[in-house]
Amino acid sequence: FVLIYQLFRPPNMLIVNDIVYFEFNPLILIGSTAVIYIVITLFQKLYRERIKSTVVQLEFTVNHQDYDCIAKIDTGCNLTEPFSGSPVIIVDPQVFQIKEELPKRIIPYSTVAASSVLYAVKADRVVIDKAQSDREIYIASGTIASENIQAIINSDIVR
Repeated sequence: FVLIYQLFRPPNMLIVNDIVYFEFNPLILIGSTAVIYIVITLFQKLYRERIKSTVVQLEFTVNHQDYDCIAKIDTGCNLTEPFSGSPVIIVDPQVFQIKEELPKRIIPYSTVAASSVLYAVKADRVVIDKAQSDREIYIASGTIASENIQAIINSDIVR
């Protein structure tokens, strides 16, 4: 700010004891605040549909058996298989349970409340809202704390 003040000497800017002061008309300040508030509100209303689209239809195949459920894309979920770095989808045990004969991977995780491990298997196929993923994805069976959501999708899958 000192450089701007020294070069241009703006009439509505003053520096006293290394403190920068700006002189604004209160009506302009209130008016610009109202305009910015309206723009932000309109922006939120226009993109509300995009926010709702984080709930998706998930279809996946494991060991030639098809499953489908309602899932949420969670930007806070960064769960990955530790050796390959492949993303992991957590599915409620009521939808999918890992059979004993399948080769499992151990996926360590930690939340605010606890740390533990999940067991996961590699999915043969994953489809999210009718768009098939070509990535290697693991499916873990774990409790989902929601009545409406049956799976949590790592957001890296849809990026």
